[in-house]
Amino acid sequence: MKIIIVIVGVLLSAVAISPCAASDEVGAWLERELAEAAGPIETVGYQVCLEKIYRPSRSADQLREIAARIEGRPDHPDRSLLEIETRRLTNGGDRFLICCATRDDERFRYSTTQKWDGAYSDIGFDGRAAWSLTGAQLNIVDPDRAPMTKDFASARGVVDVYVSWFFHGGLRFLPAGSVEIVELNESSPDAYRARLTNADQDWDAEVQFRWDGSLGRGFVESVEYVRSGDPDLVGSGYRVEGWSYSEALERWVADAVHVRQFGDDFEFRLQDVRALSEDAFDAIVGVPDALGADPVRGKVTVASVYDHRAESDRVVFLDADRVVESEGALGDGGRGGGGGSVWVIRGVLIGCLLIAVGLWVKHRRG
Repeated sequence: MKIIIVIVGVLLSAVAISPCAASDEVGAWLERELAEAAGPIETVGYQVCLEKIYRPSRSADQLREIAARIEGRPDHPDRSLLEIETRRLTNGGDRFLICCATRDDERFRYSTTQKWDGAYSDIGFDGRAAWSLTGAQLNIVDPDRAPMTKDFASARGVVDVYVSWFFHGGLRFLPAGSVEIVELNESSPDAYRARLTNADQDWDAEVQFRWDGSLGRGFVESVEYVRSGDPDLVGSGYRVEGWSYSEALERWVADAVHVRQFGDDFEFRLQDVRALSEDAFDAIVGVPDALGADPVRGKVTVASVYDHRAESDRVVFLDADRVVESEGALGDGGRGGGGGSVWVIRGVLIGCLLIAVGLWVKHRRG
């Protein structure tokens, strides 16, 4: 069984390279880098943790003006904006801790935590069952029976998206379509500027990178859209900082990526990179123990477990580390029906999920 990755809006096809006014070595490296960024992420069994920071987009004076305008109007649509921007201004931004663990094309765990209030969510696939853990609810689903009612992006693909910022410095996020290098010049010693377009020539992006001849490779420093059929895209781009070699990943990774896109201003900062043994990886991506400790979250407090697998298809309620009630088949419409046995395998209470909103897992027989 394999999970097929679909990443909405960021899929790239083949890279076409035009003749460039730079050395063959530099042009060949950029061609390879674009091709690698467009493909699946090569993994070696690792965990990458990063901080995603949304910076405030309103000043204190602007927030006071909004507050005065909506005073006495609790249902005004700008009230949420006021709350979010006030929190971001007070805290220096909304900060999320994101940890991604993956070993191959299938197995993964994606964990995110809101640092200002501790709210968290996790989603994973261990090769047999897909699962999610959000607050007090644990869900698991057999991918062969997953209700696919909407076209959601694969959570495994989300892992690739975040990791790629540090591997490729934003090159993965060029709009879909065949990418062509139409110009490549050395702007100053060991500094290069490339102009890229797509097959339909409806956008141009400028990539600046530093070249290290001793390593035979470049390091992306910025990507900016300089022309587009969508005027909101022009001026958007990414600034990359702090390239260094990771012994754990056996590759070069960036330390920070600053993103400016469609009016949003946010950044990613690398927090931790570590290689995982097979046992450690299996523990991280495995179904969390609703009655015990989780290797990422520690002791979890689960109140309900939903099991959509073929052999059970039931819901279990827990309280104070014990099972207090179990329901029969989820489709029978009644609490307490259907016999209600509780599935416990190797100390792990199996529960289950409709994959979290915004995520779509498709499968195929391998």
